[in-house]
Amino acid sequence: MRSLLRLRLVLSCVVLAVAASVALHAMTRPPSPGPSISWASPEPRATMPAGVGPSGIPRASAWSTPRAGEGPFAGLQAPLTTLLQRLNADTAGNAAGQVTLIREIERALRDHAEQFLDWVVSRH
Repeated sequence: MRSLLRLRLVLSCVVLAVAASVALHAMTRPPSPGPSISWASPEPRATMPAGVGPSGIPRASAWSTPRAGEGPFAGLQAPLTTLLQRLNADTAGNAAGQVTLIREIERALRDHAEQFLDWVVSRH
């Protein structure tokens, strides 16, 4: 029994030490080159003159520059806004109903507890 407790303690310490070292390593190591996902803002890239690619090879210019608001999901913006507003309103309504039910249950429990205590006190 005592050896099992020691084993659990040693294993817990080892797991904590490994987790701390991995976290420290991840925080101090610079990101490796290549595609990665990060919450940090991207580093600014060196700007190149128009018409010149990264290797110095001329490139064709785009026919039209897309605006910032356009994209594959631009048509969904209005319906999603409406749906999210409706969801917020429904959630607020549900929350108000739940608060009302909780208050009724609290009152009923308080009344029941008072009746029970009155019954106990009157019997003795």
